Amino acid sequence: MSLALLLSRGDIRGKVIFRTCLVMPVVLTPVVSGVLWKFLLHPSYGLVNYLLSLLGISKVEWLADPRFALFSVALANMWQWTPFAFLLLYAGLVSLPREPLEAATVDGASGWQAFRFITFPLLTPIMVIALLMRTMDLVKLFDVVYVLTRGGPADATEVLTLYNFRVGLNYFDMGKAAAMSWIIAAIVTLLSQLYLRVSRMEF
Repeated sequence: MSLALLLSRGDIRGKVIFRTCLVMPVVLTPVVSGVLWKFLLHPSYGLVNYLLSLLGISKVEWLADPRFALFSVALANMWQWTPFAFLLLYAGLVSLPREPLEAATVDGASGWQAFRFITFPLLTPIMVIALLMRTMDLVKLFDVVYVLTRGGPADATEVLTLYNFRVGLNYFDMGKAAAMSWIIAAIVTLLSQLYLRVSRMEF
């Protein structure tokens, strides 16, 4: 939302270039994104540890240390899919009618008041769509975790879909795997209903 608000302003120079660079991670497949981050987070020749060494910080085992593994997976996922949410919100912002905002400015409303009482309520349906799609993507997250850690170390990054994969295709317990798939679908459905209820609330 912050990026969308920033780049929707007309006085930002180079925003077309920045916007193009920002959405590039969405083009990559999750497997390619996972391989890229595996190289970036490599303890010996990864770019992240190299930059930290310039600041005097010792080598960090990003994917082998249970304290950092889940954060590393989340970082890779956010890097790839934050631009998708940005695109939805940016498209919503630029398509909003200008008349209510101009009227609020004439009446003396501050930027925060215009956002709180005009922009935010008008953008609520789009935000709900963004939350729904991101939640569905996170619940079924598999590719990046499998490439980066395969659920390790010590099950620190074990997610529902990866566990379901192990149960069904490693242990060949198809009944349990099918039941888990239905549970995952039920979780997504319940969260969807929750988001839809929230979208109807008055803010």
